Amino acid sequence: GFGLDNSAVYLTTNLFDDTGAFQYAKLRILSKSALLAGEALQWWDSWNLRNPDDSAIFGIQPAHTFGTPGIAYLLNATSEGQSLTQWRLTQPLSESPKLSRRAIPTVGYQLAPNARQPDSRIEIETGDTRLINVVFRNGLLWTAHTVAANWGEADNVSAIQWFQINTGAGIISQQRIYGHASSSYFCPTMMVDGQGNMMMVFNRTSETEFPAARFTGRLSTDLPGTLHSSVPLKESATSCHSSWGSYNGAAVDTNDTKIWIIGQYAVTEAECATWIGETSYIAGNAESSNGLNKPVFA
Repeated sequence: GFGLDNSAVYLTTNLFDDTGAFQYAKLRILSKSALLAGEALQWWDSWNLRNPDDSAIFGIQPAHTFGTPGIAYLLNATSEGQSLTQWRLTQPLSESPKLSRRAIPTVGYQLAPNARQPDSRIEIETGDTRLINVVFRNGLLWTAHTVAANWGEADNVSAIQWFQINTGAGIISQQRIYGHASSSYFCPTMMVDGQGNMMMVFNRTSETEFPAARFTGRLSTDLPGTLHSSVPLKESATSCHSSWGSYNGAAVDTNDTKIWIIGQYAVTEAECATWIGETSYIAGNAESSNGLNKPVFA
């Protein structure tokens, strides 16, 4: 995991022994100014991080923090599938950083099945329930992960569960599962602009749709818990027989209104690639797709 704020850079890792067995999760804090200046680095480590119930943590994510709140946050999904753990970090560059935690109850979630695709018996691995990225802006944490969903059919499919967390109250202010029947949604990454609008890029496939990179989002003025219909970033012309990974990403531009997104797609059955696009919200433009502007650069 990778996160940063105005003073520090935060790296998180899952550590394994030489047999491949998981050992523990670790956090490393680096000085941002020292990195930018190319100076010799010192760091502070915290390891063997554990949830409030003392269970081991896997896949903790530091937040990309905007502004100067003086607090850094980290989040992780828990193995019992009923909560997230919120970590609060202060004095990150001191000799004794202050790190605390608390459980954030959620709607229950579970591991998603693999994703089916056309003309192929090979299924795409949708990953586990770990969080891919976290954004902290204006007192709110945003994140999402891949979970199992059932839309009234015989089998579960993979879908996206997204969260907005009020850090002051320690509660979830928005939470919803995004997807639809017979399609698999997975590998979500999100970003928030200066107006509080959120953009999320993800992958989608089904038995009739080759794997595609798509994006959706919401305006800060939208009804709570709602996202717009998704728009293609890059579609594949074939199924994927190579390994799939969490190669999607999103970053706000320097103007703090446009958001750059990157998504994985299949070039051939044996080769995948990523596609970059720039997108933004157009206030009051009824001709755009649900308020979302298609990428203008790729």
